[in-house]
Amino acid sequence: LVPGENSTADFVIDGVVELFELDSAGQPILNQIEASDLSCLEESQCVTSSTYQWIDETEASVAHIQYMKDGSSYICSGGLVNDTDEDTSIPYFLTANHCISTQSEASSLEAFWDFKPSACGGAAPNLGSVPRTSGSTLVVTGSGEDFTLLELNSIPSGRWLMGWDSRLSAI
Repeated sequence: LVPGENSTADFVIDGVVELFELDSAGQPILNQIEASDLSCLEESQCVTSSTYQWIDETEASVAHIQYMKDGSSYICSGGLVNDTDEDTSIPYFLTANHCISTQSEASSLEAFWDFKPSACGGAAPNLGSVPRTSGSTLVVTGSGEDFTLLELNSIPSGRWLMGWDSRLSAI
């Protein structure tokens, strides 16, 4: 029953997902990460604006995403990208096709913002403590180029829309 009402709720929970990182044998890794998995990563909280001028803006554009695919839950990442119309701020989100490639997967998306430790080498925050966005619309996807462009249903305040410029002088 819905609290304070005399009718039943009009939805049914038909499954629950619990997320674990898996090792190469498919077994859950609890409270540990293999060092080989981190060889190409650099923690954003360890980068300063003197090393990378746009680190704060980049962090404000990137999200940890979770979504459903074929009855299983997955984790990936992506970032907000700007459109070419200076009068709009459409919440376009770029991720990989190997992450999300169908509207069903896009609809199940939950994006967690500011999922970063408070200091270099610190622990990641609890997902329940960071801003989040639910759901998106698939705009275009490509498997050969491994990209998916989504339009998020909403974004929390304080976000940054990344852009790109193909001119060599912009690099």
